[in-house]
Amino acid sequence: GRSWKTLTLEGIAIRAIMRQPIAPGVYWVGTEYKGLLTSHDGGYVFTPVPLGEDSLSIYALAGGAPGEPLVAGSYQRGLFIADADELAWRHLEGSEQFGTVFTIAMLESGQRMYFGTHENGVWRTIDGGANWEAFGLAGADVRKLFSTRIVKLP
Repeated sequence: GRSWKTLTLEGIAIRAIMRQPIAPGVYWVGTEYKGLLTSHDGGYVFTPVPLGEDSLSIYALAGGAPGEPLVAGSYQRGLFIADADELAWRHLEGSEQFGTVFTIAMLESGQRMYFGTHENGVWRTIDGGANWEAFGLAGADVRKLFSTRIVKLP
């Protein structure tokens, strides 16, 4: 962190940034009003990801480890998801009920996910998004969730 360089996104409000764990050099950037952007060259050139809306804001990004989907949380539209290998993004049906998603915690290769929202508390799925349930803190803004992974050392 001794030196910093401005990337090619000057003048764009960035709300989330994530390096894809299984693809070095691939970055995902959630923006305010410019949707989701991706770079496949380490952050030199970013291109828009088609999510079906030009002025979409993306506030949260998660996943992309081996066997995990990529998930993006948006302003008032819920969640978007992509298989980490194919990178074909789609809206996750039923997720618009969350409204704005600020944070995502992913466990068990994406089968168990928790979502912190604006004024709708925490929601979760234990089956990769087929079913949803409110998990608590109804009425609260939940801006950070943390997932823990157990790592076995040799």
